Amino acid sequence: MTVEAALRLPALRRGAPEVLAGADQLDRAVRWAHSCEARHIPGLLEGDELLLMTGMGLAGGPVEQRAFVRDLVARRVAALVIELGHVFQVLPAALVQEARRQRLPLIALHAEVPFVEVTRQMHTAILSRQLTVERRVADLHGALTAMLLDGAGVPAILGALARAIGNPVVLERGGDVVFHAAGGAQADELLAQWELARGRLEAGEPVAAWADVGAAGGREWGRVVALPAERPLDALAWSAVGRVAPLLALALARTGEEQALESRERGNFLADVIAGRLAVEDMPGRATRLGLSAGARMLPVVAAPSGDRGAPRAVVAALRDVRETLRSWGIGGLIGIRPEEDVVMLMSLPAGMLRATAVDHVVGALRAIETRLTIAAGPLVESWSDVPAALHSAASTAETMRDAPPRAWHDATVADVERLLWGLRDDDRVSAFARQRLAPVVAHDARGAAPLLPTLTALCEHGWHKANAASALDVQRQTLYSRLARLSRLLDADLDDPPTRLGLELAVRTLQPA
Repeated sequence: MTVEAALRLPALRRGAPEVLAGADQLDRAVRWAHSCEARHIPGLLEGDELLLMTGMGLAGGPVEQRAFVRDLVARRVAALVIELGHVFQVLPAALVQEARRQRLPLIALHAEVPFVEVTRQMHTAILSRQLTVERRVADLHGALTAMLLDGAGVPAILGALARAIGNPVVLERGGDVVFHAAGGAQADELLAQWELARGRLEAGEPVAAWADVGAAGGREWGRVVALPAERPLDALAWSAVGRVAPLLALALARTGEEQALESRERGNFLADVIAGRLAVEDMPGRATRLGLSAGARMLPVVAAPSGDRGAPRAVVAALRDVRETLRSWGIGGLIGIRPEEDVVMLMSLPAGMLRATAVDHVVGALRAIETRLTIAAGPLVESWSDVPAALHSAASTAETMRDAPPRAWHDATVADVERLLWGLRDDDRVSAFARQRLAPVVAHDARGAAPLLPTLTALCEHGWHKANAASALDVQRQTLYSRLARLSRLLDADLDDPPTRLGLELAVRTLQPA
């Protein structure tokens, strides 16, 4: 309950309360109400109380009245309420002035009220609110426990917590953010707020709700912290954070979960860079906090798993091995999993290392943990202003060629005809052209005759070199010539004509299965 909410209770409303000081502090939390007339009462209080008095203990002079207010402030009393008519008809000026100077809420009651009724109503309301909060926390804890038992990891649990309390949550270790659930906040704003809150938390200021997260063997792993970014933290937030911490410890105990968190947080940063959600001047600092000691030359690489299944868990768990392998070559950088489940990398190259050499090292390290990856490398850049476009080119190339025929890696800096054709395969106009151009051959093969489409495909794949095509088909050259003659008649075309060949290659590549 807040001071403002307490003043709305029927018992206090009947006293015609008037706020004489601390009007901007009425959002202070009230933990309990207490009535006492003794001058030494501040020394018996614990903080956050609403103190009710008639003023009998304040009949001394201005010096004692000012000292009394300062003593209340030192004990963190939420507010002082004095009933007029018994001792004072008007509150002493020294008392009011000191309360205003100290920003202590001071309320005068102009009508008599039974203090016992005030405390009863307040305590009932506080207990009722506490019970409501406990029920909500219990429901949230039950839902998050069910998620954990269903296999949900730390990101899902933190996301659900952030939505429930209406504020962002960070999981930090040694002051560094391992993962965050931003809720409605922007990631860069959230991390900037964390930087400000971290020092104040270490100084003991209650600027955020937090709880320790343990690890196996009773070791302290880190903390889960809720930040008041969207709205002030309420009782639900403070209680929920403490109840969620053990669930996070259980989730972290799963094999590879910690590595997965680190990869996802770095991936979120790189995804923000690709999407243009970060200002260029903010990128280096955030990258450094995530572990990138950026040199003058940075290489973007993106690896897309085949199909829509996302990065296999084994890949996520092995990314630390990839990082260590690359470090042995002097290559540092960030390796993460972005929301699209691609592996995104921004590597810092040592002086003198060629781009091609670096790409070979990266590809080799990735292939060692998973062969079913479509890998694309962007251009080598030396300025953070060029990083978003370079990362985007690698990401779009990997996405375009995700299910294309295998290749060691794709160079996003090269105007690749195969990539162009593969990217156009879903264009209705291109697919209509391909079906129309190959319709006679497809109809021929459908009749059960000796198929000719494999022959045409082999010719396209081998640059219309007949000897190489015959070898790939494992047929005699004379047999190939016979098939060429049949293809020419079916298509009513000269297969030596360059435009005809270009059209057939486009059609074959468009309809070629993955």
